[in-house]
Parts: sequence; C-alpha cells; structure tokens
Amino acid sequence: MSKKVLIIDRDPIRRSNWSGALANEGFFVSHYESGNEALKHLLFHSVNAIILEYGAAMAVNSPISEGAQVVKEITEVDAFVPLILVCDRSEELKHETSAAADLVLRHPLTATSLATSMRTILSETLTERAQRKSRYIYAFR
Repeated sequence: MSKKVLIIDRDPIRRSNWSGALANEGFFVSHYESGNEALKHLLFHSVNAIILEYGAAMAVNSPISEGAQVVKEITEVDAFVPLILVCDRSEELKHETSAAADLVLRHPLTATSLATSMRTILSETLTERAQRKSRYIYAFR
C-alpha cells in the first residue's frame, strides 16, 4: 500500500514538482495551497507524512497566517505524524516549531533529496517517533 503524503505550499509549480517526484517514488500525494485547506483534509483523512513549506504555505487572507500556527494546528490533529518543514536558508525557526518537526530542509530542495528524506522519516517506527516527539508535544499547548 502506498504511503500517503500531504504537501502544503502556496507555490503551484513547486507543489506540482514535489508531488510528481514523490508520486514517481510510489507515494500517494495530496497537496493544498493553504494551511486551512490542509487542516480540513487532516480532519477527515489520515496521512503518513506532511511536507510544509513553512514560509509560503498560508494563503494571503487565511485565518491561519503563520507557519508556526499551522504547525501547532497539525500537532493538535495528530501529534505524531511525521512533519518535514521546508524553509529558506535565512529563515529562523522558533525552538518549539523546529522541535515539532521531524526534519527541517532548506531551499533549494531537489526531488531526490525530498524523496530520500521522506523514506528516511517513514522508516522510523511509530514507537520510536512517539518516544522522540513526546518530549515536545506540550511545546505548543
């Protein structure tokens, strides 16, 4: 069975490129332009991992306006879902935000590195991930 990946990114070209690269690796990919759309998806569908383009993931008039807020909302829906944050090299993340992520990748990001990163975080068992993430679950609460 294919692993289900959710991509959140406002840039349609990047969303398409990442979706295509992961689909070519056998992943089933859903993608959304905004954090709000993705959160609605998460309420009704399980996913095996999430890729959040941290700096550009939110729609301009979105009630959820910051990447950190989307990370918080994601952890409230599923605290243990593997989360990859992708951001600019110059962008600094708050400790709580980076602690909630399983992996932080920096632009420019190749399709190969994205697929490799996805396979790496999905190789971790739920027990291993729960033990590692349990220290940080309350960072947002």
